[in-house]
Order: sequence, then structure tokens, then C-alpha cells
Amino acid sequence: MWNSLAGYVMIQVRGTGLERFMNRALREGLEIWGISRTGRNTISAYVSVEGFYALHKLNRGLRCRIRILEKHGLPIALSRLRSRKIMAFGWIAVLAVLLVASRFVWFLRIEGCDRVSEAQIVETLADMGIHTGISRGNVITSGLGQAIMATDGRIAWAGAELYGVVLQISIREAGETPEIFSEGEPQSLYAAKDGVLRRITPLSGKALFNAGDAVFEGQELITGDLGNDIAVQARGEAIARVLYRFSYTAAFEQVLPAPNGNVFTYTEVSLLGYSMPGPGIPFENYQEDRGMPHTLSGVLPIQIINIACWELTPKPCNLTEAELLPMAREGAEKLMEQGVEKSARILSVQSEEQTDEAGVTVILNVIAEENIARSGALNARNE
Repeated sequence: MWNSLAGYVMIQVRGTGLERFMNRALREGLEIWGISRTGRNTISAYVSVEGFYALHKLNRGLRCRIRILEKHGLPIALSRLRSRKIMAFGWIAVLAVLLVASRFVWFLRIEGCDRVSEAQIVETLADMGIHTGISRGNVITSGLGQAIMATDGRIAWAGAELYGVVLQISIREAGETPEIFSEGEPQSLYAAKDGVLRRITPLSGKALFNAGDAVFEGQELITGDLGNDIAVQARGEAIARVLYRFSYTAAFEQVLPAPNGNVFTYTEVSLLGYSMPGPGIPFENYQEDRGMPHTLSGVLPIQIINIACWELTPKPCNLTEAELLPMAREGAEKLMEQGVEKSARILSVQSEEQTDEAGVTVILNVIAEENIARSGALNARNE
């Protein structure tokens, strides 16, 4: 370790009195190691910088020639940087910027979100005055978790930890609150949509259909009328297979964002996988082209990437059938996500494709299994 700090060289000694030369060096207490014979009249060895200059005094009368093969150590590296003052200054500036930046929080990492959205947590933190760019000293992690829990009843536990320039928020969501039934006006359960019953389970009231029966929207499934002037609030579920049909047409003529020639370029600098905040992009809509990353050699692994942002503006264009098919399929899938109940279990999805003068159409036939029972007042004849 000390030799690396003080500096050392690898030398080659050539001559006829090699043994005498080495014996003199060892008697003088010079630091020489790694001695090996490389030829009949040559040897190689490592010696400290201070010892190298003392070797010339020992060579009197021996006619040995000393040559440096390699140079190592901190003094050697510093001497090389003297001719590259601009690079050395740049490294110092980068290290200074990184030192200052390490005193702030630049990234928010949120884990454990399901029903509670990450955007909601970020907004909650902003209301507390915590955001990217805040000083690490202004973030008190000990009470932050409790403060986050108090903002939403769906959060059972929350914790906060600082990892360098990253503030990590971890949450655990509470289980769904079970539905609490309370007696009220007599009611029945009706079919919210057409379907084929898989099972019907009345908790109170009387089932009017059996598994395997086809039912239509509006039909009474579980009645609250038990006869003999007895009426209850019907409760239960009716699990049925429901057929959905979603259709989306992508027209041949589309208005799509396209580059208009305006470009904004900047350089992204990252350290240990974390990128420094970049400049504000002057475009609302843009396409980002990232160049090949370049890593600067040195003590710290600094990565530099040149980025070009091309401004996009809407332009009319005519697309081919092959280009429209993914758009039509994506549109139909979005309709399916919006149209099928979140609690439903999708059993199968069959896709159809059609092309006509209107464009390319994708039709999704979806079979899902869900609870179609919805409460409503007793039939008019029972009122």
C-alpha cells in the first residue's frame, strides 16, 4: 500500500556483475522486491522511487545498465495529470458538484402500492413539503411513516428510509373492509346483465333460478318476498358467465405526432446508477433519442449520455393495414379494460379482424365470470 502511494518502478539491470550489484543494494537496505532473471545477463525487479535514484551510486565499477520498464503509484499519476490540467480541473469540479448534490434528495422510490396509487403518495409528500431537491437534513424519517398513514385509511403501515440521494417510502395496505349489512326496506336482487348462471347463493331471501339457467338483464334472481306477507332484504350472490363484445376501428387516415425539425440536446450525467437532474425540456411533446453511454475512467464510475429531444406536432398521414392493426388491437383492449368489471374473472378472449373502406377493425369476444346480482325494490306486484 505504501509503495503504491509513494510510487515505485519496474527496472531491468543488464551487465556481467549482476549478483554483486544486487548484494550491494541489499546491504544498503534499499527496497527491492520481485527479483527475477530474464536472461543470461539481465534481471528485472521492483524498486521504490527513492531507491531507484540510490541505485546509480551502487553501480560504480560494475558496468551495469539500469533501465526503467514500468512506472506505478500516485506520484506517477499526478505527474501525468500536470500536462492535462483541464481534465484535472474538470474532475475536481465534477467531484465538487457530486459532493454538494449528495446533500439533497433527488429520487423518490415508493413500494407496496396497489389500491393506493404512487401519484397519491407523491402528492401527500408534496403537501408535507417533501419533494425532489429537498435537503436531506429537512427529511425526518422517524415520523414520516406515521404522517403518511394518517392521510389514508387504506394504509395499514408506512415507513421511510434515506439511501444516499434516494428517499424510499414503503407502505402496507390494509385488507378490504368487509361489507356490513344492515336491515332496511325489503328488496330483491336482480340481474345487472345477461348471462348463464354458474351458481346462485342466497344469504337471505329465496333463489328463483338454478345453476345453468340463462338469465336476462332486469330479471329477479333472489326475491325478498317469502310469502304470507313476509318480506326481507334479499342478500346473496349470483355468479354467471357473461359475454362481452368490444369493437374498435382504426381509420386509414390518422393524425399522429411527428418530428417538425426542432431539436433540444443535452448531456445526462449519472453516478452509481443515479442520474443528475437534467434541464427542462422546452417541448410539450417530444421524442427522445439516447446516444451510446460513455464511462469516464477514474475513481468514480461516471457515465455520460448525449440525449436529443425532437419536438412532435400533429400531422395527418395515411397508414397501411399492417400499421393500423396494432392500433386497432390496442383500442379494443382498452375498451375491454374499461368495460369488464374489475372483480370479474376473464375466462377467454377471442379476436376477430376486419378490413374495409372505413379502416381496420378488431373485435374482441370476451367471456367473463362475475357476480351479476344487483339490489332493487321488490316487484310492484308485491308492494
